[in-house]
Amino acid sequence: MPVRDWRAPDRPIAPFRFWLLADPDAHWEFAPAGFRGYRAFVERSSGERVHHDALVRRLLHTEVSILGAYPAIPAANRRRTPGVFWGEIHGMAFNQRPLDDFYDYAETVTELDFCAAMLFSYNTCVGNVWEEVKAAARRHTRPGEFVAFAGFECGTPPDDSHRCVYFPRSENVPPIFCDSRPPAQEPILQSRFHPDTVFCNTLDEFYETVREYGGFVTGHHHTTTYDREVLAEMWQKQRPLVDEEERILRLLRGGKRLGLVGGSDTHDSMPGNPFPEPSCPRRAGLMGVRAAELTIEALTEALLARRVFATSGARVAVRFDSNGRPMGSELAVGMPRTFDVSVDGTAPLDCVELLRDGRPIQNCSPDARRLEAQFEDADAGCAAEHFYLVRVRQADGHTAWTSPIWFGGRMQRGWGGS
Repeated sequence: MPVRDWRAPDRPIAPFRFWLLADPDAHWEFAPAGFRGYRAFVERSSGERVHHDALVRRLLHTEVSILGAYPAIPAANRRRTPGVFWGEIHGMAFNQRPLDDFYDYAETVTELDFCAAMLFSYNTCVGNVWEEVKAAARRHTRPGEFVAFAGFECGTPPDDSHRCVYFPRSENVPPIFCDSRPPAQEPILQSRFHPDTVFCNTLDEFYETVREYGGFVTGHHHTTTYDREVLAEMWQKQRPLVDEEERILRLLRGGKRLGLVGGSDTHDSMPGNPFPEPSCPRRAGLMGVRAAELTIEALTEALLARRVFATSGARVAVRFDSNGRPMGSELAVGMPRTFDVSVDGTAPLDCVELLRDGRPIQNCSPDARRLEAQFEDADAGCAAEHFYLVRVRQADGHTAWTSPIWFGGRMQRGWGGS
């Protein structure tokens, strides 16, 4: 992309490190080779790759000063709600931006309560990168004000399912490598790994290693198969909602017990960014967490108990209880199927639905920003095993989903459960 066409932010940004490659005759272009491949400079006329020596001969080092301001974030994406903490833990710290920039954006621009600056496992295993990731999370965590989780993402065997890993207490966690993608397997890359790196060659080794060091695992739209994940992303920037919503509901119908959250999968170091990015055409989602306090211990307890809900970006606060137990709970099959629902929207509510096993069975259209209601499923039968959740649709197009409440059945193997 020509520099002259780049729309820079309007606010000063901390040092942004990149190379400026001079090509005064515009003979070259940067050619993406797909998600699993490399990117290369090619001759514009022939499409042939420009060799490394030619690049080096024309590589100029220069200092570039850029001033700007990030676009204003809509108020609906920044508001506070008593009893709810807002964040997202699937933003990628790419583009060679300092980790501090990632957290500064979360704290001062999108005004999140918590987040995690994520890299791939093969990034975090190189040199002291993992120590830098952990140090940045500690540096930005201030109990009661902001919480940063230390974690990473990996493409796990045998099917390259991407999984995100988080460590609430990361001080003694070594670099952990588990990635089946071909670039991650290259000896020249692995030769740069920290000597303490723990290699996980199978999915079972990966889960057991994460558990050994006190971590937990979540999935998202690149997670082809779910096993012991705690959370699933109902909304994020890359995958169309109609595909992902139905896929997650099928997983729940198949017996998985997952908390539902929203995120971004931003590739531009801007967690919670509601604006499109290259290859990320949609707005970022958010997750609401009902926790006792803004500490890493309280947030972790709430995540593992699945007291979480997903939104498409606006801070639509939802409460969903049954028999005095919150969303994410597992109740005895014979308990009454009555549900208390509270919604505090950011725009008029178009429809609030109660879903049984992922299918709507009751709804109301309050045409107001707030709702207090009670639903009852008298047709389920006292011995039937079902799960229930609430889906909220606003008139402005934003949507929210609660984590389910389960009646009966056996709890899945993993970190979750309440």
